[in-house]
Amino acid sequence: MEVSLARVDYLQVGVTAQKTMRLLPASGRRATQKVVVGDQDGVITCFGIKKGEPVTVFKTLPGPKISRLELGGALNTPQEKVFVATGSEVRGFTKRGKQFLSFETNLTEDIKAMCVQCLVFVVSLKLFSIYTSLVLAELVRQIVWEKNNLFSFSLGILCIDSFDILRDGVKELLVGRDDGVLEIYSFESADDPVLRYDYVLSESISSIQGGCVGKDGYDEVLACTYSGWLTGLTTELAYREGGSGEELKLSQEMQSKISSLRNLSSTFFLPPVLQSDVPVDLLDVDKNSAVVSFSNCDSDVSETKEMMMFLETIRSIEGRYGTLQAYVTPRIQPKTCQVYQYQIKPLSLHQRTHSIDHDRPMNTLMLKGQFSFAEIHSWVVFCLPEVPERTPPGDSVTFYFQNTFLGTQLESTYRIGEGCFKSDNISTISILKDVLSKEATKRKINLNISFDINEESVRHTLKLIHPKLEYQQLLAKKVHLIDALRELQVQEGNVDFLVPEYRSILEEADQLLEEYKKQPAHLERLYGMITDLFIDKFKFRGTNVKSKVPLLLELLDGCEQDRLIAFFEAAS
Repeated sequence: MEVSLARVDYLQVGVTAQKTMRLLPASGRRATQKVVVGDQDGVITCFGIKKGEPVTVFKTLPGPKISRLELGGALNTPQEKVFVATGSEVRGFTKRGKQFLSFETNLTEDIKAMCVQCLVFVVSLKLFSIYTSLVLAELVRQIVWEKNNLFSFSLGILCIDSFDILRDGVKELLVGRDDGVLEIYSFESADDPVLRYDYVLSESISSIQGGCVGKDGYDEVLACTYSGWLTGLTTELAYREGGSGEELKLSQEMQSKISSLRNLSSTFFLPPVLQSDVPVDLLDVDKNSAVVSFSNCDSDVSETKEMMMFLETIRSIEGRYGTLQAYVTPRIQPKTCQVYQYQIKPLSLHQRTHSIDHDRPMNTLMLKGQFSFAEIHSWVVFCLPEVPERTPPGDSVTFYFQNTFLGTQLESTYRIGEGCFKSDNISTISILKDVLSKEATKRKINLNISFDINEESVRHTLKLIHPKLEYQQLLAKKVHLIDALRELQVQEGNVDFLVPEYRSILEEADQLLEEYKKQPAHLERLYGMITDLFIDKFKFRGTNVKSKVPLLLELLDGCEQDRLIAFFEAAS
């Protein structure tokens, strides 16, 4: 006889321990049984199924975690009283949820097993107790049969039960394993049991029992998973064909659900593994097998990156700060996810250094106000990396920083009620001014801000940027010529007719492509830095020059250093 079962997910409770789910005996005219389950939050939930939906009978308040749940009652009566073990305590409840029993055992350890049948047996890891006036005379144990683990990939058994799911007059063995495999064994002869059915759930099975839960006349195997899902494998087929003159009626709620599902046209995907609320560049790493995909966020969020597995180097943009979140999902059961958060600071490309060149032209930002030494130190920690969170000793402190991308410098000196920041990059001073003003406003602190802009620093910064810009522009031009030169090489057979410059490009094609691939947005990043420098220079003068940015971008293509400096000076 072939076993055909359909899966039904009823509801989810809290995390459960082993054997903390039982089926109450059927009562009255109803042949369906109610389910009672206890979780690690100490909540006992009892529910039944009515019109295909779970209906709660009772639910207790949270308490100590439940390690065992059993049913009991007087002899020759339905075993419908609920007994739970919490720590070293045993409590009893009626089928309506009223507590009628509570007592502490003499066990020094938590109760791991319990049996209720007129008398209460409780077992911990090392102790065994019987709460009755009778004496346990002798225990007779006999191994009827033993089933070896034939499959090395199957994990240990967590729960076991017997039920006649096939309705052949002989009870089948129901087994729940640690890896989520549910198995049904039948006894066809005196030999070993035969595996008749197996089903894989997404997590370990903590409890299992057979009965009639969902619909009268249809038996099922009910399993409770580690995370608290109550799942049934029922003999009622999910889809039935109506006979002659028979109509299958669906509830209005079910029809609306089906209609909404049919209207779905989105593509489903896994949650993001890497999420950032600020734009970042992902740089390729050697021997990286990651497959990176991109998706847009809401209007308030700049960008989100999604991938299944990655090994990436990340470069942020100064002035854009927020949080980078990494979602780590191991390939194990039950499914878990760890979230790691990394703060991207406003001046994230700066690093601590021991000294700076004081001969460079410096711009100065001065802050004065009613703030403490600890408050201004916390602002510096928020803006810059590699600064200790603990307030340094003394009345004042000085830190030196260097931009890892451009090589510009920053000097930070502050004390109670006063702060001084010096940098040869106007954009660095502009970012500090905006962020520090915002942080002071959050704490309702009035700041007196003054600044001294050195016009020579703009020319100095452009001289630092221009060699990098010139190199990246030349690299991009060489890469764009590679395909055309290779096509000529194939058509002509040799490249002796080419000038030495083009022959050099063909010889170094692989290295050029590899370098360009590692820095796909390098040129755009330099364009952005020059644009920010142009805007920040005139922002301190109170002038908006964003309308001239398109002219600046046109000038940057193939631009010489002197013409670029002349454009900055002419715009003033």
